[in-house]
Amino acid sequence: MIQPWQITRSAWLVRSAFMDVRRDRCHKPDGDRSRDYFALVLKDFCEVVAVTRRLDLVVVREYKHGAGAVMRTLPAGFIEAGEAPEQAARRELLEETGYSASTFVHLGGFLLVPDLCGARGHVFLAGNVERVSDPHLDLDEEIEVETVPLDRALSPTAAAGDVQLDDAGSLLALSMARPHLEALRRRA
Repeated sequence: MIQPWQITRSAWLVRSAFMDVRRDRCHKPDGDRSRDYFALVLKDFCEVVAVTRRLDLVVVREYKHGAGAVMRTLPAGFIEAGEAPEQAARRELLEETGYSASTFVHLGGFLLVPDLCGARGHVFLAGNVERVSDPHLDLDEEIEVETVPLDRALSPTAAAGDVQLDDAGSLLALSMARPHLEALRRRA
């Protein structure tokens, strides 16, 4: 039976408010092999699939430094200490887009790159979102808010076409929400 490797030594290589990087010396439980692994330590995060009453998907465009590009994503962000995932989803949606909703449905979670990081993404569906304020951005954020008709977002060409969500977390969240979104479209 496969068992987790044992960590015999750890050292922090980078510590910051945004992320930490740790080197772990790991040994197989049977003692047969050992090696260094590197772990990226990030906070858990939320992804919000937000849909308006008119069945438009709310998306954001912002600069992502790791990719060196302006990207289109779903509203998302880190879960702060002491904050429940749904609280973070509500806060991030409002801060990034100015939209709010009375009901958030937790659709599940995922690990984006488990070889490198244990941060868990929590996916929420927010239906009947309404614009209630201007976005409240962090000092280093520049975000453009867009709405995309749900029919376009769910089309088979959406990933490569005119909707084009650029990150795996957004694409996964949209995939997890697809059965709920299809049901919304049928009821409309």
